Amino acid sequence: MDWRKKTRQKLQSPSVAEKLLTWLDCFPNGDQQLIDVISNGGIISFPHTELDYSGEMTMRVVTSLYSWGAQRVIALGVIHQGTLPEPYKDKFATLLDPQAPAKMRQENLKIFQGGFVRSHELTAFGNIPTVSPQTAWRRIRKDNQLLRGEFCLEYFLSFLHFAADHLHTDVPPVFPVYIGATFDPATGSFRIAREVADEILQWHDDKTAVVITGDLVHYGTTYSTSADMEGKPTAINELERHFLPLIERAFHLAFQQKNYPEAFRYFNEILHNDQRLLFPVVSEMLGPQPTYHIIEFHLSDYAPIWKVTPPSVVASSLVALCPKTHTAQTHT
Repeated sequence: MDWRKKTRQKLQSPSVAEKLLTWLDCFPNGDQQLIDVISNGGIISFPHTELDYSGEMTMRVVTSLYSWGAQRVIALGVIHQGTLPEPYKDKFATLLDPQAPAKMRQENLKIFQGGFVRSHELTAFGNIPTVSPQTAWRRIRKDNQLLRGEFCLEYFLSFLHFAADHLHTDVPPVFPVYIGATFDPATGSFRIAREVADEILQWHDDKTAVVITGDLVHYGTTYSTSADMEGKPTAINELERHFLPLIERAFHLAFQQKNYPEAFRYFNEILHNDQRLLFPVVSEMLGPQPTYHIIEFHLSDYAPIWKVTPPSVVASSLVALCPKTHTAQTHT
């Protein structure tokens, strides 16, 4: 499925425009909790699940950015293996496979290490003003081909344009970076994450807001093996109770302990979280012992979307990731 094309087509339908206006009218001045996070140098994580699951959350983030007065926005996305064209798809799978030959993984690391940007970002509602990487940057590169099908920031960037039109303001310049490999498979080091963070922070100041996108959990018929599902609950509310402490454990490892290898194992093997390579970059950007606060956490039903036997769920969540000095109220 071409998720990027599907997303554009959906956003351009009249019925979706009505939804966008409804969400915008619910939060015309943003969400004060999110504004407080941005004001204190925190980073907001929002989902990119199907529109009916993620749309309201994404619009809350967008209107909060405008209410805060963001003059620039750093938007960090992920790279979905399934959206990659060949031969990228197989090479990315090999890079992430601990059983693959070490030499092959190292060769593929050269392709995927660091962050990637497009030459321009066109949304369902028009162009977004974007910043291009400096020639001196080593870890952030342009690669339109690699990002050809990547959709994770489509809703956010489109909403940013849509909201600006209806709020009668200008779209702030955006630095959208899609994070690739941030670890060295030979050593297990996440030094690349530190280097990517350093380059992103060159564009950061007290008028810049940072947001990231990702889905904390993928689980069930579409995403898990039978062995992984054995003994686990099937009802969505019970699965939420099952996964929430695992998510909190993974966040603790990634942010408070900065134990990136073990956090990666949790995110990758247990949660099937698409931010597994992004979180080390965010943790490095936030400095020592950043905190995490799960504002909302829901498992969205994907069984009807994939036309499979339930459960098949993806997490739609809002999370505040904050410097150690700031505390945000938690809602689960």
